[in-house]
Amino acid sequence: MSQVWKMGHNQRVCRSSINDKAESPMDTMFLGAITQKKSDPLAVKIPMNGYSFVFKVNTGADVRVIPNELYRRDWYGPLKQAGMSLVVLSQDTLEVMGHFEAHIGMHKKVVESVHVVKVV
Repeated sequence: MSQVWKMGHNQRVCRSSINDKAESPMDTMFLGAITQKKSDPLAVKIPMNGYSFVFKVNTGADVRVIPNELYRRDWYGPLKQAGMSLVVLSQDTLEVMGHFEAHIGMHKKVVESVHVVKVV
């Protein structure tokens, strides 16, 4: 079994390749939870646009998100319209304020869309 599918593996910054990729446009995407726990075994510090940021990795979420209070226009650039809704495990919908393109990773950087959500 490939390392790509094992727990704790961050697929986006991995050098392994998968040739069987299928992408389809989605209006609604799944997000497990947004948490700010101090100690989490899935939390990894990853550089994003030159700033260190803690992400919860390999959660099964379809997207990367940050809460609106952590978004800084001068760090991440202007927000683009999201055109989607995010649904969490409880089936509640989160308000998506927009998204931005971020350079994520240490040695091998990838450009990925990060969504900013309003957290109540």
